[in-house]
Amino acid sequence: DKEYEIRKELNALSEKYYNSTFGSYEMEFEGKKYTLEDLEKIPKEDYKTQLARYISESCDELSEIFIEIAKKRTELSKEAGYENYVDDAYTEEYP
Repeated sequence: DKEYEIRKELNALSEKYYNSTFGSYEMEFEGKKYTLEDLEKIPKEDYKTQLARYISESCDELSEIFIEIAKKRTELSKEAGYENYVDDAYTEEYP
């Protein structure tokens, strides 16, 4: 049914979000791939700029997944008869 399919999609997104670790993101700088740990190897004059870029890019990726999770939670809540996820979560927490 539709609720099952939404839950299945939500679980896949949640797994992707929780398995995505901030430090494993790779960005390219001067033709090489760098993780957060690798950034320590670049010249000091480039470090702060590239660290800021790393944070921005890796968080953008996680933000996209989180937005999709929020959309699926809202869709699931509407399927259950609630106006939105907040109403559904509140009812679950404070019956």
